[in-house]
Amino acid sequence: MAVNPVIPMNMGVQSAVGSNLASLLSAAPTQAAYVAGIPVVLQFYTLLTSTDTPADIVTDFIVPFNCKVISWQMVSRVAATSGGTADVDIDLQIGATPITGAVTTVTQADFETIGLVKAGATITAANTIAAGGTLSVVCTESTVNFTAGAIDIYVYCITTDATGSLQTANLMASA
Repeated sequence: MAVNPVIPMNMGVQSAVGSNLASLLSAAPTQAAYVAGIPVVLQFYTLLTSTDTPADIVTDFIVPFNCKVISWQMVSRVAATSGGTADVDIDLQIGATPITGAVTTVTQADFETIGLVKAGATITAANTIAAGGTLSVVCTESTVNFTAGAIDIYVYCITTDATGSLQTANLMASA
């Protein structure tokens, strides 16, 4: 499993880690470096063969900012095969709590060709992550196993303030 979080810095507002590029690249951003209302994409890679038993695909990825998970999708990177019709359920969890509505059933047909996109189920509640909280991607059920295949999982978030609000001050304000 590979993790490639795409985390934008705070568009026009002075960063808490400094304005010098070297310090931006060497220092981990803190919650103070983020502004509410910025879209963020978290990307995870997994082999579909790792979904052969109910278990974590991504375990406790630490999210360094307050955010709401708004949607998710999967894209095939390596064509899927199975000994039959593979059928697994994949879910998102904040801490150990499932995000309401996120469970998505994935079948071999969803990923038989490279580049196919499968939307995650519609998220309806329990989707707020506090800075330092964790996000996990979990295989909750597996009835027929995949014998090959790999997917990228994209989790779309939007940063919030400490109260969970998406409202923010003018993002173009100078520091």
